[in-house]
Parts: sequence; structure tokens; C-alpha cells
Amino acid sequence: GGAWTVDANGVVANHGGLLHYGDLSGIDVAAPIVDIAATETGAGYLLVAADGGVFAFGDARFYGSAAHLPLASPVVGVVLRPGGYWLAAADGGVFNFGNVAFYGSAGAIDLAADIIGIEATNDMGYRLVAADGGVFVFGSADFHGSLGNVQLTNGVVALASTSSGYWVATEDGTMHGFGQVGTEALGLSAGRGHLIDVGAFDDGTYVAVFSDVIMTEAERFVAGLSPERIATWDALAW
Repeated sequence: GGAWTVDANGVVANHGGLLHYGDLSGIDVAAPIVDIAATETGAGYLLVAADGGVFAFGDARFYGSAAHLPLASPVVGVVLRPGGYWLAAADGGVFNFGNVAFYGSAGAIDLAADIIGIEATNDMGYRLVAADGGVFVFGSADFHGSLGNVQLTNGVVALASTSSGYWVATEDGTMHGFGQVGTEALGLSAGRGHLIDVGAFDDGTYVAVFSDVIMTEAERFVAGLSPERIATWDALAW
């Protein structure tokens, strides 16, 4: 196992036992890269840009992008499934490509805060998470609760899903659990910085990226990573 991380310029770094399949180094991208998603085989990944551009590497397939569409708000995330993928925009819009179906969006909802991410655990539905901790489910995705009615002192940075529940993560390192996953406090410490993103495995384990380090639940730090470089990474793929 392992992880890939990507920065806004599309530079990908590989960690653990995963290989590097290419990135956008040296390419003048039209919009910042905002997310990365891995294929089921672990032999490729997609990058998605804020303007809806999609870039495929390794065994990831390109099924189209939203770069040609007159988007009302920027794209913020991507979910990759066998045969296709979904893109989510900050206004709650969802765009499907390939063989994955459209199950609805939050585009017509008067959102209290922007959507910041999209997650799915199967091919039949997905979840959107907003910056205020609101969770919106579509298709077969289960709703276990949200932070939408909680007064937060730290911003929401990620939604991490497993087959039995999900975490809504805030930048102070708190993993707010819903469903059959519990709430955990990773906490902040000197040299760690604030939480940027979380990637969950289906067995309920996860890896967290802080602004200064990449960390597993067992506090095992990935060797050879410089804090300066990690501070620019803003997305994970598993």
C-alpha cells in the first residue's frame, strides 16, 4: 500500500510501495490541480483541475472533462470508479463521465457553505461534504450524520469514507466519526501543522496529511519527505 500526493501545480509524489506514473511537471496548467484519485489496481491515477480539466496517468482512463463547460463554480474533487468518474463543484454540481450514472447533485440547494469534496464506496452513489461539515448523499450512499448543525471552530478539510461509515475531518486534526467509525483526535503538535486531507481504506484505517508531515494512525512517518515539499501537497489518493 501507500499514497500519492499532488500539489496545485500537478506535481505528484509517491509514498510507500506505489510507483510514480507521471504528472504535470513543467506543464503550464490553466487552473490549479485540486484532487487526485487512484485506480482500483493501484497502477494509475487521475488529476483534476479547478476548471474541470482531467489528466490520466498509468492505467487510469480518460472519459472526458468539464473544462469545456461554462462552470458556475470551480471543481473541487473527483471520485474514480471502474469505467468512469464523477467530478464535484463547489456549488454542489456533479458531473459524470464514462459508465457511472448521475444520481443527483446539490446544485439546486441553497448551500450554507461551499462543497469541498466528494466520496463514494461503490458505483451506485456518492457523498458530498461542505466546508461547514454538511454531508449530502445521493444514490445508494448512506447518510450517518453530519456537522452541518454544529458550531465549528476549525474548518472542515475532508470526508473519508469506509464501508461502515465516514469521518468528517477538521483542520485541527479531529476525525468526527459517523456510522460505525468513532471520533478520534489526531491533534496538533510542534512540527505537524494543520490537517490538510485524509484518505481512508475500507478496513477503517486511514492516512492523514498535515501541512508539515504525512502520518499513519500508528504515527509512522514516511521516510525521506521534507516538510517544505509536504506543505504544498493538498490531496491524497488510495
